[in-house]
Amino acid sequence: MSPKNIEQLETLTNPKRVVDGKRLVTMVYMTYLPEFPEMMTSTLELFTLENLNSHYYFTKGEKQLAVATVDTEAEYYQKRLRKNKFYQVNDYVLKKACLRIRHSLDTQPDILRILGEAFTLREARSLYAPFLGVSFHEIDNSNFKKTHQRLFREIGKANKRGPGRPASLYRLRF
Repeated sequence: MSPKNIEQLETLTNPKRVVDGKRLVTMVYMTYLPEFPEMMTSTLELFTLENLNSHYYFTKGEKQLAVATVDTEAEYYQKRLRKNKFYQVNDYVLKKACLRIRHSLDTQPDILRILGEAFTLREARSLYAPFLGVSFHEIDNSNFKKTHQRLFREIGKANKRGPGRPASLYRLRF
């Protein structure tokens, strides 16, 4: 994994987050991987993602976490203050990661790295869809190609799997 596949999402702390008299600081990184690797660390969490009914659903085995897609950061903090709870990291961090990905889809779509070195437009649209809150069928292929052609370049054709022409393969430009 190269350093460009890893980015720091946020460093978090709060005066109420104290363990053994020491203030807890959390540094959150995210990466885009084509598959779940075997990891040695117990603090790493890998999830699959769906976007349904204004919520992101993160699933890992039997565990599932739902995070609302509509709260702004300020609204999120206000809810936490009203509930008078200790600062909870998981839902805020996951939501922040999804928002960062969604806001970078049209400028620097690093999320496409999980598709590997080469991908089809159908695969890219399938990956964009949960972050946009739509079905990939709702993302028009020709419009998607026109609006995103500056971000990736055509590198060849995929192996033909069925009737019709083989799909074009693309690679990120950066």
